[in-house]
Amino acid sequence: MEAITSRPLLLHAVGRLVTTGRRKIIRLTSTHAMSDQIRRVLNRIGLFLNRLAQTAEQLTVEATWAIILSVAFVKWLRGKVLHPVAAGNQMLIQLA
Repeated sequence: MEAITSRPLLLHAVGRLVTTGRRKIIRLTSTHAMSDQIRRVLNRIGLFLNRLAQTAEQLTVEATWAIILSVAFVKWLRGKVLHPVAAGNQMLIQLA
């Protein structure tokens, strides 16, 4: 699915990347009439990513991406978790 049909509310935002030290922060400003609803959705996404960054320091990059993709596609995966699998020099994501 493309963003235009699946997430039309999230298309009405202007983003700005702020770099301070080693941190990169994306600041989003919504121009949509339903900006309160959009703010709640974006806050949930931000809280998830902050929690992941704090608790997943011991995980590999591939395992972190598997968690992010598992949460992003939870509806289609029906609660299953993706696991990274290496095949030669390629990284694959396998359903558990």
